[in-house]
Amino acid sequence: MLIKRYIHAILLVIAGNLCLPVYGQEDLLREFDAFVNRENRTFDNRVKQMNKEFADYLKKEWSSFPTYVNQPPSIDPDTSFTQKTETIQPEIKNQKEEAPLPSAKTENIRKGTGQLVVPFFGMSLSLPFDRSFIIALSNARETTVSNAWKKASDIEYTPLLKALLQYKKELRLNDWGYVQLVQQSTKAIYAGQNYPDGATFLATFLLNQSSYAVKLARINDRLALLVEIKETIYNVPQLKNGRQTLSIFYSRPLPPTAKVFTYKESLPFATGHISMQIPELPLLNGEHLSTVLPHQWQNHPIAVEVNKALIDFFSTMPQTELIVYGRSGTSEQIKALCRQLKKYIENKSETEAVSLLLDFVQHTFDYQSDTRQFGYEKVFFPDEMLYYSYNDCEDRAIFFCRLVQLLLNLPVALVDYPNHIAAAVCFSEATEGTRFRQGDKEYTLCDPTYINAGIGECMQKFAGIKAKLIIL
Repeated sequence: MLIKRYIHAILLVIAGNLCLPVYGQEDLLREFDAFVNRENRTFDNRVKQMNKEFADYLKKEWSSFPTYVNQPPSIDPDTSFTQKTETIQPEIKNQKEEAPLPSAKTENIRKGTGQLVVPFFGMSLSLPFDRSFIIALSNARETTVSNAWKKASDIEYTPLLKALLQYKKELRLNDWGYVQLVQQSTKAIYAGQNYPDGATFLATFLLNQSSYAVKLARINDRLALLVEIKETIYNVPQLKNGRQTLSIFYSRPLPPTAKVFTYKESLPFATGHISMQIPELPLLNGEHLSTVLPHQWQNHPIAVEVNKALIDFFSTMPQTELIVYGRSGTSEQIKALCRQLKKYIENKSETEAVSLLLDFVQHTFDYQSDTRQFGYEKVFFPDEMLYYSYNDCEDRAIFFCRLVQLLLNLPVALVDYPNHIAAAVCFSEATEGTRFRQGDKEYTLCDPTYINAGIGECMQKFAGIKAKLIIL
């Protein structure tokens, strides 16, 4: 449709430039409309044919694949953070529970022909619905999946797909957000139905029709979703299928001895990888929580707001590369915090302003390792710093970099030491201390976890240790 409107507009311009009479333009556009309709029908028929051929392929016996799990880098040892000088350790508050994953609720969901209401991170989305969308799957065997795929090929899912893709655009969802949208929608479609694998099957089918490289797997006679993700992810079972690295998303914990069966070939047009990058945060209008940061700064409490829907969205994401967190979009809540901080750094030099921001991050939060707070490694997006009771080195470094970017527009980087993450800033004025050169820029160490340390000061145990810069 977008291509049609685009070419339509081009033809109008051409027709105008050629000074065609109105009736000539109308004839040209009618011919073009007829051509586009023929091409659309040809394309739809070819897609349907490819789906049916793929359904025949799914009848073949699936192969068993070994699984593995990428362990995250050890970047927050379960010890107290280092301080430059002795200070009184603040009393640790009770931690907040991690945000639960959203679930599809059955209330307010209409199962007749017409509309389906889908809960999505605090919002209610309306999607076209027809009972034909529900395909009966009695088991997860190859023949059952093949027959279901063939049946799905003849169902008119186009209105549903168009609505899903429109929500993807309107809500600014990244690829991972779209996966969540499709999964929540298919759970709503199958809510109350006695087909435990139905939602997984339909989510895979719809994601394939949206050109994403996903597959089905069978684990203990239940279906699972396999997703090809561009970035490295951690603590999620994965398998190698030829050149594909597929992450396994299963409804229950995967036993170490579980056998995972899947097929080697992919639907020909489903080649798009899922990216975890979030250049723009999704527009999720959930509950806004008001709170204050754990400690006063400059003798004042720092009041902040948190968009709970964003926190819930972040909680669905598996841990991934640090650059995803460092380059994510900025929320209105973080921008509001920056407006509070701006008055403290106005009319200051770069080094004075950065020193104040460094002091702010060092002293307004409480430290605790992720293994103690969550039981596993969890990297925070900037907004999560305002929600959870504790944070650790990489969380502070990412958050500090965001403040410097927004308030001072200076180039920043994460500094990746063995078992520690700090930050660095590229100043336009001379600085002293630990510095790193990357290309034609020089970055000076700023460590938000090294309490009371100033610009350029390095923890003694990392002095002289080679570190990797991650440019943000």
